Formats: sequence, C-alpha cells, structure tokens
Amino acid sequence: MKNFARRLGPLFHKKQIRLSSEASHEQFSFSEAERSRLLIEWNDTSAAYPEDLCIHQLFAEQAARTPDAQAVVAGTRSLTYRQLNEQANRLAHYLQTLHIGPDQLVGICLERSLDMIVAVLAVLKAGGAYVPLDPVYPPERLSFMLQDSRASVLLTHQHLHLLSEQKTLRICLDRSEDQQRIAQCSPTNPSSAVRPHHLAYVIYTSGSTGIPKGVAIEHRSLVNHGCAFREYAHLQAADRILQFASLSFDTAAEEIFPTLISGATLVLRPEFSDTLTFWNFVADTQLTVLNLPTAYWSLLTAQLAERSAPLPPRLRTVVVGGERATLKSFRLWQQWTGGRITWINGYGPTEATITATLYTAPGAEDGTIDETVPIGRPIANAQMYVLDEALRPTPIGVPGELYIAGKCLARGYLYREELTRERFLPCPFSKEPGARMYKTGDLVRYRSDGHLEYIGRIDQQVKIRGFRIELGEIEAALGQHPDVQACVVAALDDAQENKQLVAYVVAKIASQPTIGTVREFLKERLPDYMLPSALVCLAEFPLTPNGKVDYKALPRPESVRTAKPHATIPPGTPVEKRLVEIAAPLLGLEQESISTDDNFFLLGGNSLMGIQFVAQIADAFGIEFPLRTLFEKPTVQLLAQAIEQIILTRIAEMDENEARSLLEEATGMV
Repeated sequence: MKNFARRLGPLFHKKQIRLSSEASHEQFSFSEAERSRLLIEWNDTSAAYPEDLCIHQLFAEQAARTPDAQAVVAGTRSLTYRQLNEQANRLAHYLQTLHIGPDQLVGICLERSLDMIVAVLAVLKAGGAYVPLDPVYPPERLSFMLQDSRASVLLTHQHLHLLSEQKTLRICLDRSEDQQRIAQCSPTNPSSAVRPHHLAYVIYTSGSTGIPKGVAIEHRSLVNHGCAFREYAHLQAADRILQFASLSFDTAAEEIFPTLISGATLVLRPEFSDTLTFWNFVADTQLTVLNLPTAYWSLLTAQLAERSAPLPPRLRTVVVGGERATLKSFRLWQQWTGGRITWINGYGPTEATITATLYTAPGAEDGTIDETVPIGRPIANAQMYVLDEALRPTPIGVPGELYIAGKCLARGYLYREELTRERFLPCPFSKEPGARMYKTGDLVRYRSDGHLEYIGRIDQQVKIRGFRIELGEIEAALGQHPDVQACVVAALDDAQENKQLVAYVVAKIASQPTIGTVREFLKERLPDYMLPSALVCLAEFPLTPNGKVDYKALPRPESVRTAKPHATIPPGTPVEKRLVEIAAPLLGLEQESISTDDNFFLLGGNSLMGIQFVAQIADAFGIEFPLRTLFEKPTVQLLAQAIEQIILTRIAEMDENEARSLLEEATGMV
C-alpha cells in the first residue's frame, strides 16, 4: 500500500488519507454515506434488455420490420435490410454444412466491404463466433491468431494470400465456385443451438508476454452493449453511421451492431487522403453519427480550427475513445462546432465489451469543461469500482485502480484459464452468485459529480493513436533480433505531444542495429502501429537502486542522435525539394538534415503526421494523393516519382490547353 501511494506521489496531495502504522490495517477514511455512493448509488445501472436473444436475432427482427430500408453502403453499392439478411442467411446455411455451431470459431480476413458485413452476420447466424484477421497485419501474426483460435473455417477473398498455407478451410466469397455453393442455400433465417452464453467473437489484443491473447465475448455481453449504446446515442432509423474502425478492433462492433439493430444505415468508409476529404465524405454521405479514435479526432479538430471549415449539415453526434482526450482539443472542438454537435467521450477495454463508461460533454449553453475531460459513468448493467491494492474502495478524488463488473464482462481469454483467473476476480461487492470483476490496470479517480477521471496506466500497457499496446510484446519480439542483447521499449511524447514508441537496446558486441533494420525485422512479426519510430543504442541500461531499469533516466532519442551511415542526399528535382519543405516542420527537423532516401517513419513520422503530410502534398501539387502511397513509398525520392507519375497521367488524359494550364500551375515541377 505504501509503495502504491508513493508511486502516485503528488496525486495524493491534500487528499484525506489515513494510513495506520501497520500495513495490514491501512485504510482510507471516509463516511458510510460516501461508501454507499461509491459502491451502490453510482453503480445503480440496472436496465432491461433482451437477455434471451442473441445479437443476430435482433438484427433479423429489425430486417423483418424494415426490409426495404438501406442497411449498409460501400461506395456506389448498397444492401437493404432484406438483401443483407438473405445474403447472410445463405452463407450461414452453408457454414452449418461445414459443422459451424455454438462456440465454433470462424476466421474473417477481409478488407472493409459489403462482404465483410455479410460474413460477420453469417457466422453469428450459423451459431458460431468470428475471429477478425486484419489483412494488413504481418503474415506471421495472422498465422498465429488463426492457429491459436483453432478456427476451422476462414472467410476471405482470392487476392488475400496471407494465410494460403494454413490448413484451415478457405472460403473465398469472390470465387465463382464458392459463390455458387452459397447461392444454392436457403435465404431464410437459419436455426441453431446458439444461446446468449455462447461466443459472438474473439478479438486478439497485445500480450505482455509477447503472445497476443484472444478476448472471448459472449452474445449476452454484446446484446447488452448494443442496446445500451443505442439508447445512449439515441440511434434512430434515420441515422447514417460511419463504419471507421478495422474489424480487428472492437470499436467496429460498436459501429456495426447498434446500427443494424436500430434500422439505421451503416456507411463503410473509403481510404481518405486527407482530413478535408474526410469531412467532404461526411457531408456528401449525410452521416449523422461518427465514432472516431481520439487521436484522429484531435487531428481533425486542429486542422479544421485552422481552416474554419463548415460543419457537415446532418452531423449530430461524435463519439471518441481509445485514449485520453485533451482539454486543448476539446476546447478547439467546442469553438469550431459552437456546441451544436453532441460530443461523447467513451472508455472501455476489450475485456469489458468495447465501452464501459460514457461521458456527454456539456453544450455551449451549459458551460464547458474546466480541468480534465472525464470518461463518465458506467453504461447500463455495468459497475465501476476504484480500489486500492487491498481491493478496498478509495474515497472521491483519490486515485485507485479501476475494476469493472457487470453484464459487460468477457468470458475471459481464449484457452488461457490461468490468465483469465488472474485478471477476472470474484467481485466482493455483488450479491449475485459467481459475480466477477475485471482488473483493468487503469488508474482513475471519482470526481464529486460521480464521473470518472482517467489518470494513466499502472503497468506497461499504453495506448497510442487509439491502439492498445503491451510494451512487453514489442520487447519480446525485439529480443529475438540477432544483434540485440537486451532491450526495453518506452512510449514518449514528441514535440507535438504525440506519443511515439522508442526502443532502447544493448547490442551484442559484434554489431549494432539501426532503426531501419529493427523496423524491418519487427515488421515481419508485429503490425505497423507497434513499430518503434526511434532507436537508442546504449552500452548499458540505467538502473534504480533495486536493480531495475530506471525508465526516467533513459535518454530521449534526440539527445543521442548519431551520424547517418551514409551521406545526406539533397533534393535533385523541384518535386523533391517541395516534399522536403513540407516534411521538415512536421518532423521537427532542418531541411538540410533530410536525405531523399530517408524513410519518413524512420525520421520519427507516424500515421497522424502521415495524414497531415499527404494532405499538404495534395494541396501543394493539386492532386489526389492516398495515404497508402506514403506507406508504400515512404522516401522523398519514391514519393516524388509517384507524384510525377500522377501528374504525367493527368496530362496524358487532357487536351493541349488543359495540359498547358496544369504545367503552368505545377511551375516546372515535372
């Protein structure tokens, strides 16, 4: 307990805490009335929901009510509720012929498309549970997830060969022979033995031991969440809701299921080349509700405040989540929107079925937030407990670890009973037999108004740009590098107050790795969002008196920059020169220090900087420039070639006057 308090340091300043001389009898001092408020009053979240139904059954009921309403849109293609239901039914019947039933797992490796939505519903209708596998993940990681889940069937497309060597049965939804088999199946709702206590999906999250772990979510938790979110966000049939997140992140389930049980329209996002394109898409498709990663929302807010862009006319609600929302971004948002758009801050680990707490910010007429942005109160049928190390409640205003209980909890971790017992504990505050609570590892405190305030983590888990990352998993992968003797990874704030991953290594005597070789090595094992953007090689790690790594004493990357292994290659064309001019201030570097063969991401760039970079490229050259090009061609030299090719292609399609005009506009750039 004393160590716990010492770690929190100034957070306990001026708080009324009584610590006895005997550690075993230490406790906080607060009244029974306050204890009742913390444990009972603020956790009185009981609400009725269809406990006897599964999520796909709620969708089928909605499809029967509004068969001709538009259910899902992807570009110029769309499906009505009837069409979506019937397509999912045919695939579900086919899956049942392959013995898919309750608690049987089916992998889904598909890009965002109508087929993806059909596949998700079909797996559930067949009685099984889906395991999302993002095609952008490294093949090694995808193979592990598919093998670890023991999925017997994989739904995919022909061009996605990432898992072609696996023994799992592959069904390609765009392959004619598979399409013919599916088309022969019945379009009626299939029957299955699935019940609310069976699995709906398994999502893999970063693991502290270096091994991703599958979080197993049951239908009853998903139904509770879907109904709770639908009510909280006031979703109606007239709403058009953006599907933004990758299916591999549980936020996608929060976008898909509440929409489809409300009779609303789900709009799948395309790839956006810049923030202006994003807002144009929101306006053109008449979206009413957005659910965005906090980091992306912050970037949108900053750029829109600069441009004074108009509000999309139908947008009424924006939900953010994934990491802490800053007061600076929120105030910019309020200035830009004038408080007209409802802004909701959500919080929740995957183990608590997407979202555990929600906070609706005050409108312009109700004032604003003065200090920090809260994460709110528990959703329906969820309970939040802020506890000390002895699992005792902490008083209002005093930090403690957040434990989550209620109907929102996952079954546990797939095939990992020991880890499940370690993180899902018996709940001492519930009268319900077998009640559990999830140990989040998040440090929070209750405010006097009953809203929770997020402070940070008490372990090695971090959230960067909305992605949940266990630093230990990166360390485990980096430790396999042949030139690395020892390593630690830290998440540090850069000059723009964005977090970046920094790897610290003690190299083996014979060699010293570079950030380029490290990222290439890790890219085969980890997704892009887990790749360090900086590397610091040390002779030895600084240690605390008790022999542990002293993270506070680790040098920041900029203080140990070493000379490049090769000479800087200056820009050789007007296009390269303009790209360097755009990139330098974003990266916080002098133009002269950027070589045309430098990798944007190895210079400290991240995906959010990348969005700004491609937006400025599009403005500077008057072209459409997708973000994926930056990932495929991350050097100035390669980007310049891509830009020149785009301009040449446009010129070839124009008449002579249009071509001359474009060349004059480009002013000798080609």
